[in-house]
Amino acid sequence: MDTGADDSSAGKKSHRSAAGRIAAVASALLWTGGILLAFCLPPSSSAIWVPDALLLAGFVPLLFFWRWSWPWLVFGLFNIGIGFLLQVIEYLPDSHFPADLVRAKKHLADYHEPFTWMVIGLLASLYGLGRLLKNIVLWAYKRNPRSTELSQSSRENEN
Repeated sequence: MDTGADDSSAGKKSHRSAAGRIAAVASALLWTGGILLAFCLPPSSSAIWVPDALLLAGFVPLLFFWRWSWPWLVFGLFNIGIGFLLQVIEYLPDSHFPADLVRAKKHLADYHEPFTWMVIGLLASLYGLGRLLKNIVLWAYKRNPRSTELSQSSRENEN
């Protein structure tokens, strides 16, 4: 004999798993597009930032699927840091690197636009910070017994 609670929890699980599958497919498509473009574009192209943007955007569906706000903040801060390192590495002299790493340094400077990383990192950080602040305010509002009394009394006054 099935109960309504079992049906609703099964419905939530199937909805959640469907959303997870959609997020995974969207991420895989964005990552595949970014990888394919990385092999097609020469480093002198004005669109060299697009492969990195697609690769970073591939994390967005997964971050939306994962409801917590702090991963957005961490993702954004790490991307800002990577963008800063990409900017700095471009101007470091080759004499600071072993001979084997000069080629890798040149690749990073030519194929990875630092501002793409910084802008996406900034947007993700701001979104994560906004969600985090919203969650803190909602949590504080729920914890305050006076706010729940006020909302109950306002509901009673409406009736």
